[in-house]
Amino acid sequence: MAELPDPYCDAVLVGSIPVATVYETDRVWAFHHPRPSFDPVHIVLIPKEHVDSLVTLRSRDVDLQLEVLHALSVLGEEVVRAHGECQMHVNLGHYLHSGHLHIHVTSDPRIRTFPPDGDDDAHSHRWATEGARGWAEYWRAHSPRA
Repeated sequence: MAELPDPYCDAVLVGSIPVATVYETDRVWAFHHPRPSFDPVHIVLIPKEHVDSLVTLRSRDVDLQLEVLHALSVLGEEVVRAHGECQMHVNLGHYLHSGHLHIHVTSDPRIRTFPPDGDDDAHSHRWATEGARGWAEYWRAHSPRA
């Protein structure tokens, strides 16, 4: 894979992009995303040392792995307490737009609508495959909100 830009290490960690800290230890840092695409919560968690991706995190020491997982647990608990729900996601492969491991912790009323209605153009790409449509049917049949 081609070398990806690393805005988290090259800009956030050196202070070029100011961010509001949510959680921090000697090895991990969580902050409000400087250009959030989720509302009201879009937090990014990064290791302070360079780690290419979640895949390469497993080659690091176990203490860093545990620290990342612990931080996600703390953040998830806080966001759920404040907003009722959250999602956490990490990108790999072609979805990875930064050459540094970063995990998004988000909460947004749009998340509550999963699976979104089939006529929702903003989410129509989610239903482009048979597997996704099958998952949507399963979700609707088994959702506690049904």
